[in-house]
Amino acid sequence: MFKLVPVCLTFVGCILLASCDSVRSPLSSLSADTDIAETDIESARSIAIADIRQTLDSLEMEGLYGVAYLTYQDSVVIHEALGLRDREMRDVMQATTGFDIGSITKAMTAATVLKLEEQGQLRLSDTVSRFFPNAPSPLLDVTVTQLMDHTAGLPEYIGDDDELISKQQVLKRIFEADLLFEPGTKEAYSNTGYTLLAIIVEEVSGKSFEHVLRESILLPAVPQIGYRLADWESSALAVGYVQGEAQGTPLDQPWLEDGPSWTLRGNGGLLSTTEDVAKWFEAVFEGRILGPDALSKFQERFAGSGPYGTRIGEAGGDDLTGFNAQHEAWPDVGVSWTLITSRSDYPAEDIWEDVEESVYKLVEISSLAQP
Repeated sequence: MFKLVPVCLTFVGCILLASCDSVRSPLSSLSADTDIAETDIESARSIAIADIRQTLDSLEMEGLYGVAYLTYQDSVVIHEALGLRDREMRDVMQATTGFDIGSITKAMTAATVLKLEEQGQLRLSDTVSRFFPNAPSPLLDVTVTQLMDHTAGLPEYIGDDDELISKQQVLKRIFEADLLFEPGTKEAYSNTGYTLLAIIVEEVSGKSFEHVLRESILLPAVPQIGYRLADWESSALAVGYVQGEAQGTPLDQPWLEDGPSWTLRGNGGLLSTTEDVAKWFEAVFEGRILGPDALSKFQERFAGSGPYGTRIGEAGGDDLTGFNAQHEAWPDVGVSWTLITSRSDYPAEDIWEDVEESVYKLVEISSLAQP
């Protein structure tokens, strides 16, 4: 299993890492040197998993729609479909149902950029001037690193997600946008910056963003994540609900022929199952997607470390369609929690608070049970 140097970090926004000391389980008084009977560890593990199941069952009875996926020591212990895929059709949720994964898309866009750097097609130090010499100043001097790190000064949005505009139209808006601050001096969450990264991917590769994304960082692990190229059908996707009103599946939203509007592309909107989100992050941190240098750069931005090694925490959603995704993982001890929901009343990020303590118990139990 791939190990990385521990550095405890806390992030907000689409990167949602809990503080390393934020949850203290009843086993915290024990250490890895404590002589614990194997039966005691197994009992504690079973209780924690049962608590999570009970919480999910209770929330499902209240109205939760989604799919939960939990691993312990790299074995799947919960893979549960909850509620309805389509309430009007009385179609139940399936473990294989797909969802809009929101801003978790950004991690995949960043991995694509890092893969291109690994292949020598660009560098993180490259400025916008390399790709668009006619861009206005001071955007000319913005680096790929600053776009990836939300320090370029670009606004959070350049248009509504369902506003159908082309790459050329969104690029014109980006060039006309006033920067919020001098690049590199502050940090402000920017979907626009990730849209520009997706455009840069197309500029350097000569291929569509989704094609490069798929070939470089998806096919080695989970080929069904994507926009159009993953061949999703609406009947296999969850219907989103906002305040009880059906918003349709992601494919029922206004999309261009080759994918969502360029207001969304690169920063959100990828379609995936819960299991495939978990498997993709697992593949990344096992070193099956990026080489060591690129993986180190990826971890700097999308993970941290703590008492149990590498710590991943990602979340994102769409307030307009009701989808919300959460991925929490500790790959060094083989524990991960992934939940994607399709009702705004029960977002995955809120449900994480209900299961967090039990998941942390599993993390600690797994660390104590390591050979």
